[in-house]
Amino acid sequence: MVGGPFALTGNHASILFRLLPPIVQIRKESDKAAMPWSLERMMQELREPQPGGFLVAQQLAYMMLFRPCGSIWRKD
Repeated sequence: MVGGPFALTGNHASILFRLLPPIVQIRKESDKAAMPWSLERMMQELREPQPGGFLVAQQLAYMMLFRPCGSIWRKD
C-alpha cells in the first residue's frame, strides 16, 4: 500500500477534489507495474539532486496521482 498527501491549490482545486475519490485502488496490471518504478525513480531524483530533478520528481508525483484515476473517469 502506498499513500501520501497532495496539495492542490488554485481556482480549480475544489472541482478536482470533488472528482477524486478518497482512496484509489489500482486494478490495471500495467498501472500496478509502473508504480514501483515511478516511486523508485522519484526517490532517486530526491536522494541524488541534479538540475531539473525536483521537476522530474514533481511530474512523477502528478503521474502517480492521476494515472490510476483514469480508470475511474473512463467509460470503458
